[in-house]
Amino acid sequence: MWLFHPLGFCSIVAHAGDPHSLLARGRISGDLERLFPGFKIQATPRRDYRYRTVVPRGAVARRVAEMVVAIDYPNFKDAAPRDRHDAYLNVWTTMYYEQVRRAPKARRRRQPLGLAPTQWR
Repeated sequence: MWLFHPLGFCSIVAHAGDPHSLLARGRISGDLERLFPGFKIQATPRRDYRYRTVVPRGAVARRVAEMVVAIDYPNFKDAAPRDRHDAYLNVWTTMYYEQVRRAPKARRRRQPLGLAPTQWR
């Protein structure tokens, strides 16, 4: 599962050696500390994700639930920190293209709103 939040981004997957834990992996320093405070972060510079931490499944569920309950913004992109806005917008754009690509042909737009024709796939 990918988790995008104003506090950061991480990938959460099953822990290969412990079925009761999950592995949270981050790309940017500080993200895991903000998303899962109190857990030891390991630097893994030669791995796909530079940072990782092991978190019990229940702790991940509680933390994600806390973040959901605390949502107070009507637009996620506007809530993202300035230094993340473009990266998060790139993900939004990619998924927008996928939405349009999968839409029934009769409902497809010739060009998505706000994007130049050269950006349209």
